[in-house]
Amino acid sequence: MMFEEWRDIAGYENLYQVSNFGQVRHTQRIGKPIKQSMIRNGYMKLLLCKDNKTKTVMVHRLVALAFVENPENKAEVNHKDGNKKNNSVDNLEWMTRSENLKHRYQVLGQTNKRKAS
Repeated sequence: MMFEEWRDIAGYENLYQVSNFGQVRHTQRIGKPIKQSMIRNGYMKLLLCKDNKTKTVMVHRLVALAFVENPENKAEVNHKDGNKKNNSVDNLEWMTRSENLKHRYQVLGQTNKRKAS
């Protein structure tokens, strides 16, 4: 059984935290996660605000940056099960573009009608 762990978001320390379950919260309002919205391609996003500037961020990237090691400095985050709403740390992994495309075709059986994650 995995327990929820919270870590500060890089660049937003003491303002926002991300959990290994794919939730994001404001440190001043602990207890209520920030509402996420889905963009057209199925990924979950939300807005972070710092110094009166807002930034749209992708939830899967926040989780991966905080919890998934990336020793080879790979650029893309892959959803192992293909579900872009499942941003739990155990469903995410770093990949290269070619590895991500290979996973999309060979593991998920998708065609080129959709973009890779």
